[in-house]
Amino acid sequence: NNTPLGFTSLDSGLTWSPISGIGFPSITFFSEPGKLWAGTIHGAWLTTNNGISWSSRSSGFSADPYCSAFLRWNGILLTTLTAGGSGVYATVDEGLHWIDVGSNDGLPFVSEISEMQIAYGFFILSTTGGLYKRSTREFTEKIYVYAGWNIISTPLLPAVKTTAELFPGATSQLFGYNNGYVAEDTINSGRGYWLRFPFNDSITVYGIPDSGKLLPLQQGWNLIGTKNSNIQVNNITTQPAGILASNYFGFSNGYVNAMLLEKGKGYWIKSSSTGLLKLP
Repeated sequence: NNTPLGFTSLDSGLTWSPISGIGFPSITFFSEPGKLWAGTIHGAWLTTNNGISWSSRSSGFSADPYCSAFLRWNGILLTTLTAGGSGVYATVDEGLHWIDVGSNDGLPFVSEISEMQIAYGFFILSTTGGLYKRSTREFTEKIYVYAGWNIISTPLLPAVKTTAELFPGATSQLFGYNNGYVAEDTINSGRGYWLRFPFNDSITVYGIPDSGKLLPLQQGWNLIGTKNSNIQVNNITTQPAGILASNYFGFSNGYVNAMLLEKGKGYWIKSSSTGLLKLP
């Protein structure tokens, strides 16, 4: 039935009333400062005003998403789906888009995921098919920078995107490129950016592994970054074919011809027309 299974109390539990505004039976709740998440038989819902109104946050889930548990880790929100839509999904934009981080990475279909915890550097799932784990290191990357100007990128879909949060030691604005340099406040996977630092450093980035294989190209010069692995340039193709008009150039106290695109770094490439880079 569609009778809400969640209740709310405004008098320390003396009286309770059914939660309204969700419309589906609730399986679990997850409270954070200023937010309350509800897992239901039809996905995730979020309220930021103590349940006065709710918004559905289920884009990207598989069909029949019984949302059974939530967990927050270094800015990444994870949830488990049970029953027909079994799996583990993660979001870095508060549920506007969810990404499957389970079935594509070794988690088989299981009829029920009863619990999700973090222990000893692993996400641990308790399921009807036994225990499964995935290392938290797969959601962590290091970006290595040098004193002075660097061309950087992020190999993850980052949990935080602003320059101030990701690179508090930077001594310049973040500059992207779009037919000219553009000062930006946030960093996105697949793009390259100029940023200046006062000394050599390593920055830890938390986020979701980006499995995307396509990078958009505009006619002329493009400043790009890799996704979640180092890539040999001779393994990269384009759509349409044959549109690259230069070598790949990295930067290390001067421009260098790049045969390997490294995670966390950015590169210049020139295209004769708009198109796509197709990563292996």
